[in-house]
Amino acid sequence: MYKILMFISSYFPLYMIIIITKYRYLNESKIGKLFLLIIFIMMMSSIISMFIVLTSSANTYRNISSIEKSDDSVISYLMSYVIPLYSIQDNTIEYVMMNTLLFFIISVLYIRLDLLYLNPVFALLGYVHYNSENFVIISNIKYIDLINVINNKNDLHVYEVTDTIFLARKKDNNI
Repeated sequence: MYKILMFISSYFPLYMIIIITKYRYLNESKIGKLFLLIIFIMMMSSIISMFIVLTSSANTYRNISSIEKSDDSVISYLMSYVIPLYSIQDNTIEYVMMNTLLFFIISVLYIRLDLLYLNPVFALLGYVHYNSENFVIISNIKYIDLINVINNKNDLHVYEVTDTIFLARKKDNNI
């Protein structure tokens, strides 16, 4: 369930764009109002899930022997916005069905491949993801500071998001 909430939160910017661009149109029909309600629920789920992750106390330590800067995968993930945003002007049922199918496929891949770190909301809040051994670290700690932690052979105090994804914050590591 938590992975689903994290996926939903990754589309928070898109929910905002849909409301801004389509509010007047959606507010005219019962189905549109239902869609607005669903988007509102998804936005609230996004806010709650991000609040839980970002305010949870670090609950474990990880010894890190190496760390690499991530590639541009968040940018690639954002490209999944392009098709829905491009077709957002078209209100036909075919486009709605196409976008629904697209979001379903993306959600299945996102959740099954454990890609929770590909969340533009993290990036907007100043977090970057790093690759380390067999796990991913989402952190607001600068890369050079993480390298210093490794060089000093210190453990990193982290919050375990999943078995392979950890959140490392400055405040939990006195950095």
